[in-house]
Parts: sequence; C-alpha cells; structure tokens
Amino acid sequence: MQYIDIRILGYRKYQLLGDLHVETSKYRIMLAAGMIFNGADIPEAFWSLIGCPLDFALEAAVHDALYRSRVLGRKDSDEVFYELMQQQGVDSVKARKMYLGVRIGGASAYEEGMSTMAEYRDYIRVEVV
Repeated sequence: MQYIDIRILGYRKYQLLGDLHVETSKYRIMLAAGMIFNGADIPEAFWSLIGCPLDFALEAAVHDALYRSRVLGRKDSDEVFYELMQQQGVDSVKARKMYLGVRIGGASAYEEGMSTMAEYRDYIRVEVV
C-alpha cells in the first residue's frame, strides 16, 4: 500500500504535498506536489458502506488529475482508477462498485476537465509502460 501526503484545504478540497509516482499495467503516472483535487465523490449517505473520500485519496488524486488534464481518455482514466484501487488493497467488490460509479456518473466530471486542462497538465506526466 502506498500513501500520499496531503493538506486539507476545505470540504472535499485537498492539496498534494509531495510528488506522487504510480504505475499500472499500462502507464507510469507522476503527479507534482501542489496539485489540488477533490477526492473520491462518494455521497455521504454511502460513507458507512463504502468509506469516506480520504480512504481513496491516492486513487482519487490520480483519477482527478487524469480527468482534469484529459491526458488519457475517460475509459482509460477509469481503468487506471480501478487498477490503483486493486493495488491499494481495496476489496474487489468495493473496487468494482466504485469503478462502475465512475463509469456511470463520471461523464460530467470528465467534461469539466475542458476548463482545467491547461492548468492540470502542469501537474501530471503519463508514460506508456
């Protein structure tokens, strides 16, 4: 399990304090310190069943950066999220539910990435493995 160092800036607003390096079966992803992200968008009503947004801070930081920078397509970004959950030891049923959640509900968040694309591309680097 890999940990990240973050600062809580407000409700569902976090800042990455150190660089983050992760690798999946397809990509090597680097996030730069200073990046702002909102964490996993889990409705509070489901926190007792799934967990709170900070339980998935690493996966959410990478997923947010991918959506906001649009470096990868939406499906590839969601697959990175799913694979990182598996790497982080998230229960397979919970990981699958969260993956389906971003597949079903992530379109509007991905579209919002158009307005932040240039800013977030300064914080992310993706290499094909």
